[in-house]
Amino acid sequence: MILGYTKGKSVNNGIGRSSGRSRKQNLARPFWLEWIILPALLLLTQAGLQYFFFWWLMIIPYLIYGLLVDKRQGTRSFWLPFTCSFLLWVGYGFYLSYNNDHILASRLSSLFIKTKHPYLFLAIGPLMAGLLTGMAGYTGHLFKKLF
Repeated sequence: MILGYTKGKSVNNGIGRSSGRSRKQNLARPFWLEWIILPALLLLTQAGLQYFFFWWLMIIPYLIYGLLVDKRQGTRSFWLPFTCSFLLWVGYGFYLSYNNDHILASRLSSLFIKTKHPYLFLAIGPLMAGLLTGMAGYTGHLFKKLF
């Protein structure tokens, strides 16, 4: 780095030169935090709340996430909770159903949807959980935009 420049791009060297990036770009969260650590933390929080308390407490971390997300990221405040919750419920539901040879899922599918397809029945629960948490995240986002 010579006089605050590196390979044609300026960097902030502390004496008044700036990197040419706007303040918003400097405050952006790093990729690994936004796409790896944050969803993993939300998944672990949701799994812990569901394991030790009632299942419907899974909306709390996503409601808080919606309150903390940037005001311009409305779609992300829906899709990240939806994806995290959907993946958690698919994984845990398939794990439980696999352990009993899909007997309960096939009987419940024949009872509720009149077909004997356990995988179709196993897809309904995660879809509903994803919609619930996605709406919780978006509700938090809308509360932040309101105030």
